[in-house]
Amino acid sequence: MKKFLLLPVMLLSVSTVFAQTTYKYHFNNNLHDAGGVGPDLIASCTAAYNLEALPIGFSKNVFTFDKGCGLTFDDAAGGFLASGSYTIEMYVKLDTVQGYTKFVDYDARTSDNGFYNQSGKIALYPHFTSDSVISAGNFFYIALTRDATSKDMYIYVNNQTLGKYSDTGNQYIYDTHKNLVFFIDDSTTHHEDVTGAVAMLHISNYAMDSVTVKNNYSDLAATLTVPATTAHSSNISIYPNPAIDVTTVTVSATAAYQLSDLIGKSIQTGTFSSGSNKLDLTKVSAGMYLLHISDKDGNIGIYKIVRQ
Repeated sequence: MKKFLLLPVMLLSVSTVFAQTTYKYHFNNNLHDAGGVGPDLIASCTAAYNLEALPIGFSKNVFTFDKGCGLTFDDAAGGFLASGSYTIEMYVKLDTVQGYTKFVDYDARTSDNGFYNQSGKIALYPHFTSDSVISAGNFFYIALTRDATSKDMYIYVNNQTLGKYSDTGNQYIYDTHKNLVFFIDDSTTHHEDVTGAVAMLHISNYAMDSVTVKNNYSDLAATLTVPATTAHSSNISIYPNPAIDVTTVTVSATAAYQLSDLIGKSIQTGTFSSGSNKLDLTKVSAGMYLLHISDKDGNIGIYKIVRQ
């Protein structure tokens, strides 16, 4: 690794003010933000999506990257992260963890500094390195937070807090290009690329606390099972939810339904009549389930139901 001296970067103020917001990229055959607000990610190669069995209990499409193939979050127009506070969450797999692999580059690939895998360790190079926590060929939830006021950064893998670093030199905010580049090496070393896959990338404009980060890890299955294109109709209500034995589903017109577990296994199917319908939950154990409701035009809404 080469070391470069970075001068502190002054971020330009922007007129746009964002509430606490998260852009969610789930790679369901596209590079769109699931909420339809954030910019599309930009792939440095032809985008490739493959169905992958995830260790959280189901299969979904992931974005697979080859050596030298990465993703760019271009914030030049939006200024979403201009304050310097952020949280980056990813659910990612590296095919090998030997050597260095850059997870996040902040300087348009002109500097060696950044957020790395270092032979199974997580590093804010060149200042912080964790113990070994990730292994080759396995998906891991990795989160990085930064608070612009305190300059404090925290690193998490799965439900473990790895450490804290104070970024008083403003080295881990983007430069004047206002880009974050993922999974591709900088141009100063060239050779620190590996193959892998990413199933989820969330970018938030605020520093999440540790409780929220760890809850997000615990909720990964529910978050990624529901497709990004799911549209929840205001004409459908489910109450109570959570429920004990029975919940009431109200629809405005006759609709077919399927209740499934988070893996996608169908538990029961049927038809709801216009108005209020009782949904019996006595045959399922306590936990979270997915209720798929489709109208006469084939439009499907997916709703999370919790049985206590």
